[in-house]
Amino acid sequence: KLLKEKGYKIVFLIHPTLVSNKDDYDSNEYVDIISSADVNYEDMLTSAKIMITDYSGVQYDFAYMKKPIIYYHTPLLPPSYNDGVMNYKTMGFGNIVSNEDELVSEIEKLLDNDGKIDKKFEKRIDSFFLFNDFKSSERIYNESIK
Repeated sequence: KLLKEKGYKIVFLIHPTLVSNKDDYDSNEYVDIISSADVNYEDMLTSAKIMITDYSGVQYDFAYMKKPIIYYHTPLLPPSYNDGVMNYKTMGFGNIVSNEDELVSEIEKLLDNDGKIDKKFEKRIDSFFLFNDFKSSERIYNESIK
């Protein structure tokens, strides 16, 4: 209902290790189920307005573009990281939700705000990435020449 009201669609990108389970999910006019083998990640990341993830490493690419992230950390799934690597409560780039009601509420808040990232998380992103100037290729090239 929320997606219909706001004119959005969910694209559920299945992790490569779960591609064989793709048919276990139901799609509809507001939810597309896509295999990672069938997608161009660059296109997906640049066109997406919001990312909902558990512990995906792709979050760093999305955060670098300063787009909002929602972490869905349901108690049913254990974290896929070791303690000390990433503390999502203090270092994460978005709010953490633990159930479907919180998830829908967080999506609604972001869509009501036209998908703009919260200043708190923008500051975390700015302090996390050393550079955000589109000159990474130039730096890599120059270091390679040295």
